[in-house]
Amino acid sequence: MSDYSLVIILCEDRQHEVFMRTFLVSRGVSPHRIRVKIAPEGRGSGEQYVRRQYPKEVNLYRSKRHH
Repeated sequence: MSDYSLVIILCEDRQHEVFMRTFLVSRGVSPHRIRVKIAPEGRGSGEQYVRRQYPKEVNLYRSKRHH
């Protein structure tokens, strides 16, 4: 997986972040190429945050993938 320039983890809480980061690093992704976005605590459902952020992240990726 060294060809990836950036991996974005969009998660509900810190526990999901740790799980995904550990998994990705064990699969060969450099820790410096992992960006994490965690739902803010005390501001509603983490699931809702992920559902709202996902389309934004996909659009951002699609707009920059040719650079």
